[in-house]
Parts: sequence; C-alpha cells; structure tokens
Amino acid sequence: MDLDPREDFQEERVSPDDKLKEVQIGDQPHQTTNLGANLEPSEEERVVELLKRNVDLFAWHPKDMPRINESIITHKLSLCPNAKPVSQR
Repeated sequence: MDLDPREDFQEERVSPDDKLKEVQIGDQPHQTTNLGANLEPSEEERVVELLKRNVDLFAWHPKDMPRINESIITHKLSLCPNAKPVSQR
C-alpha cells in the first residue's frame, strides 16, 4: 500500500555539490544559515554582508509569518489505521 505519493521521487532529491559552512547572520545564536564552504573568501564576505543587511527578511519563528495560511505549512502524515505499531531500535 503506497501511503506517500512522493515515494517515487525520493531518489530525485538534490543535494549540495560541496560541503556547507554555517554562518551567523543575525544577533541571536539561532540566526544562522549555510553557505557553500568552497566560496572564495571575497565572495563569501559579500554574500554574508548581503544576508546581514537583509536579516529582517528571514522568518525565524512562526510569529514572523503572521499571514501565511496554516494549510501551507502544516505537515500531514498518511497513516494506515490497521497497522501494528513497531518500535525502532
């Protein structure tokens, strides 16, 4: 029984080509984002500066997105009600 319509596309997910580097862009410890670790130092500096100047555009908490329809950001799980629960080890 296929409960996840996305299952056929799991292998098609993309991933970064190179390693990522976490950078602080806001004043709070949780205000970070990731950049490619292989950026030239001058390019990284320009990108980080751009992100810092626009840090107010990031949504760090749900309260930062007051008019977003809840149906867009709500996860829905497909569950089989007759399935026996199994504990993972």
